[in-house]
Amino acid sequence: MQRYDRSTRWTGILESLPGNEYYIIEGLNDRTTNIDYKSANEVGRNDKYFLSICLYTHALLDLVIVMLDIEDLKERI
Repeated sequence: MQRYDRSTRWTGILESLPGNEYYIIEGLNDRTTNIDYKSANEVGRNDKYFLSICLYTHALLDLVIVMLDIEDLKERI
């Protein structure tokens, strides 16, 4: 599995915008709010549990933004 470097991922691009003085910690795509995926290779995409862990491990935070997506509306879920 390969990852793009930090300056190519959207979190790095957001950090490089003029006037942005924040360090973006997490940016996770393809997640659901509280619904588990059915297939084995997609286990762990439920943010119901991850959010509390993420907030705890990165405490103290100045700002948290949660953007809801349409993953919960997928027909297969």
